Amino acid sequence: WFLNQQPCPPAFGGRVFAAMHKARAMLDALMGPGRDAVIKDKEASKEKFKDRSVCKGFLVGLCPLDKAYLGGKRKFLPCEKIHSEIMKSQLEAHAQVEELRLDYESLSFRDLEYVVRECEAHIAQERQRIRDDIKRKKPPLPAGVNDRLSAMKRESSTLIQRAETLDDDQMREKDALITKANELLKDRETMLEEETKKAREAQIPEEVCEVCGTAYEGKDGDAAHLQFKIHEAYKQIRARIEELRPRLEEWEKKKKEKRDQELKAKRKEEWDKAMEAEEAAGGEKKKDRGKERDKDRSKEKDSKDSRSRGRDRRRSRAGASRSRASRGGASRSRAAASRSRRRNSRSRSRRRSTKKSPSRGRRRGSR
Repeated sequence: WFLNQQPCPPAFGGRVFAAMHKARAMLDALMGPGRDAVIKDKEASKEKFKDRSVCKGFLVGLCPLDKAYLGGKRKFLPCEKIHSEIMKSQLEAHAQVEELRLDYESLSFRDLEYVVRECEAHIAQERQRIRDDIKRKKPPLPAGVNDRLSAMKRESSTLIQRAETLDDDQMREKDALITKANELLKDRETMLEEETKKAREAQIPEEVCEVCGTAYEGKDGDAAHLQFKIHEAYKQIRARIEELRPRLEEWEKKKKEKRDQELKAKRKEEWDKAMEAEEAAGGEKKKDRGKERDKDRSKEKDSKDSRSRGRDRRRSRAGASRSRASRGGASRSRAAASRSRRRNSRSRSRRRSTKKSPSRGRRRGSR
């Protein structure tokens, strides 16, 4: 195709791309992600296992979706991340391997619980299917029983055919044949029910494995299914869950205690900062209150001075008014004294005048 410059068929192109993808996955698993990138930082090159494309479950021991376990079985798709032993060795050589391992085990624990939940759902579905089959399906009967039931059905059909060939004047014989045929059918139904019940009781019940959810019949079926890869995979997965559970619970407990301590320390720091801010604000308030008290004192002093000046002015005014009043009273008393003296002088002058001229008084009287 290439020499003739003709386009290759789609199937050929698909096979090429599939082969390229497979080769790329193999190189990633062997050399790790970013194998073609130029390495500038040697320390960063030692932490390629932290890349998102690397499966963390594989690094700490078990990836449940690996093709060696459940990948591609039932409804599980294979894990598309890198499963590399080189990445695992990088994790083991890391300085924080214990902390990283616990973190990756926590991620792996979720995947393990997921596949176990799916298995439990599958077990429930299988048990329901078995119950429905018991109600719907009839167990196989022995060959002798089936022959006997077939013979009884043929005999009943033969009797009915003989009855149909008889004339109407042979009604008694005809009714007898039909009655015998119906009795044979009833006996056949009774025999079928009894033999079905016996076969169901004698039938080996179908059971479901509690580990992997595989249905089997009898001890031979149980022994055979124990050799299945899916049973071994679920056995290892359940054992891994029981191994990780107590360690992760202890780790989660320590993480919670650490978070609580950090939260308490943060709250204490915030509280101290708030108290310092409040004390600083209180100092400012005290200064402001001191300034306000000084202002109040100065205002109060000014008011006292103004009141004292007012009292002094009132006193001076009262003294001036009293002095004016006293001066006015003295002048009035002097005027009254002068008036009384003038009256006294006039009265004395009149008395003297009357003593000097008595005849004038008599003449007035005679007149």
